[in-house]
Amino acid sequence: MAANRFSAAAAEAAEQIDTEECTAKDCATSLCNLIDVGIKGWVAMAEAAVAGPCTGSCECTESCEGVESGDPMPSDKITVEARPYARTVKVSGDFERVGIAADKISAYLLTCTPNVLPANATGFTITSADYALIGANFRGPVTLTSALGIETFTVIVAL
Repeated sequence: MAANRFSAAAAEAAEQIDTEECTAKDCATSLCNLIDVGIKGWVAMAEAAVAGPCTGSCECTESCEGVESGDPMPSDKITVEARPYARTVKVSGDFERVGIAADKISAYLLTCTPNVLPANATGFTITSADYALIGANFRGPVTLTSALGIETFTVIVAL
């Protein structure tokens, strides 16, 4: 899969460079995309080699339950202050990649788990359904809603 993405990025870069409208910024962006895809491919191969096959006998079994091969993993837990009432959790806007604001994940592709925080709960996770932009840090707004009001704040998560 990484090889396909690398080939596509390389073809796009070559096509862009061949046009007369290619600026230094365009070339730098293409180069960054190639490096990004290449590094992600090597990291994925290294992680798979180190992890080996899952035998179900390690501590990670709980975190793997219900996750099918190829499903994106959720972010680390996002901690919020406990409240004595339930709150609805919702991504309230697009998330942009930290450092590359042009890379955005639409809010409808992001899922909060749980989508309702029970009373006194202190955390939730975010999962992206945009496979093209996983493996980076993203910043975006999250809203907690209850009968007592609305809290909106910005989070930075690794997706």
